[in-house]
Amino acid sequence: MVSEITYSQREMDEVLKGAWSILTLKDFPLAARAIFDSCKHALGATAGYVALLSNDGAENEVLFLDAGGAQCAVDPLLPMPIRGLRAEAYKKMKVVYDNDFDNSEWARFMPPGHAPLVNVLFAPLILEGRAVGLLGLANKDGRFTENDANLATMFASLAAISLWNSKVVTALEEANKKLKMMTSATRHDVLNQLVVLQGFGGLAEELATDENQKPFFEHLRTTVKMITHEMEFTKSYEDFGAKMPAWLDLNGLVEVERGILKPSGITLDSDLGEYEVYADPLFGKVFHNLVDNTIRHGKNATRVKMSNHESSDGLHIIYEDDGSGISEAIRPKLFEHGAGLHTGYGLFLIREILGMTGITISENGRTGEGVRFEIRVPSDRFRRKVRNA
Repeated sequence: MVSEITYSQREMDEVLKGAWSILTLKDFPLAARAIFDSCKHALGATAGYVALLSNDGAENEVLFLDAGGAQCAVDPLLPMPIRGLRAEAYKKMKVVYDNDFDNSEWARFMPPGHAPLVNVLFAPLILEGRAVGLLGLANKDGRFTENDANLATMFASLAAISLWNSKVVTALEEANKKLKMMTSATRHDVLNQLVVLQGFGGLAEELATDENQKPFFEHLRTTVKMITHEMEFTKSYEDFGAKMPAWLDLNGLVEVERGILKPSGITLDSDLGEYEVYADPLFGKVFHNLVDNTIRHGKNATRVKMSNHESSDGLHIIYEDDGSGISEAIRPKLFEHGAGLHTGYGLFLIREILGMTGITISENGRTGEGVRFEIRVPSDRFRRKVRNA
């Protein structure tokens, strides 16, 4: 008969806290420490560590060690070879524990001066079918049980996921860095060649004697200008997704745009309340491009108004001006690449920036009465501003 395993609310709260660490802490040592602390509290242990297996598989490389206040005279830089009960955990790839460690066969492997260990539990971190590290716990007030072993397996799995995530993030950041360098160098070279092309085109036009050739030079200038805009667009796009989303203060972002509007004579009325949104750090470009759109295309615009309201499906941020509005001919393709009266990149970039964290934008103003952009932030992507005590 299989016995049913049950967990207390406190234990499950610690598991959830450990899982949340994976989402909020990109740095593995920090996440591992948070997961370890949750595991220690859930099991009632007082000491322990998290370590990763060295590349040669001969020893543990300790990320941190929590002695639980006990005196330990062992040099922290001393190697921790894979032997004893640790070796069993690596070999079996499952939790092992001993509730009478000081009197066990494993005690002989402990170096002189080590803090007393009444009981010990090791949970391996499993990645791609092999043990790559250990979550170690010791000196529980009582005995480690199978329930503890199951809980420790959960926490070790969380630590393994965090380790995998950190490796993926590091690899992506390195790849993005190399790609950014390559695109930057390529863009620089292409723009230099366009300057040369434009210069020689101008000289050729001056030397041309046939008036019928003039339209060709105009086409050449237009083409060079379009290619230049395309290359400048790649610069705007290269930072997309380069940084993790963060909680951003709406009012702080809007205040930056107030200074940009001032020279144009357009006033800004903002009533966004004390809200933060969870978005890509490029979110500030959203407001910037909307303001730029008003300055460039909002004929006779004198006022910009920003407001918001909550609904059952999220937070709605409204951007309005009193300019000429969007023509019906442009509206269906407003957020597409290449649409619009200028380069056609601003509103396309806005949609892409917002879309990275599930935020959407639409335009529902009336032609001749000004624009009305509505940004919808899902319920789990906004919060009331957190005030420091």
